[in-house]
Amino acid sequence: LQNIKVLAQNTDNSQLQARVLELQNLNIQLQSYITNLQSNSIISHDWIASRSGGSCTEACSAQNIVCSSPGTGQVNTKEKFEFVYSLLGQNTLCKEVSVGSVFGNEPAFYSQSSNILCVAGSNNPDCGAAFSSESRICCCGSNCPVMAAAC
Repeated sequence: LQNIKVLAQNTDNSQLQARVLELQNLNIQLQSYITNLQSNSIISHDWIASRSGGSCTEACSAQNIVCSSPGTGQVNTKEKFEFVYSLLGQNTLCKEVSVGSVFGNEPAFYSQSSNILCVAGSNNPDCGAAFSSESRICCCGSNCPVMAAAC
């Protein structure tokens, strides 16, 4: 930003506009790269989305792994939900992410009237819980990050 301020003082308006456009394009490329990294699962993780109506126990068992309730329970904020959801390669954005557990089958996402609704869970989810229209987000192992590692 300091360089942009100096540039603004020392150049005419058209040069500044060109520089701002260049920086915006770089930002778009960076965001695309980050999304691509996450959606291609380059970030190693043990997160699995259950089938609609399935439990985490079922989803993990299908991979010969045991569900981690403490790991699944880490997804207890909007930011953590959005990060894990993107790791799973979900391309449709949540219309809203609510926080809190009602039945112990959160974190989960489901469709309602062509919208994706998402629910971050509590600290103590039930791996065996399921609800007919929801897909659970399940930690199936010990490598279940809920935020990007610092560089």
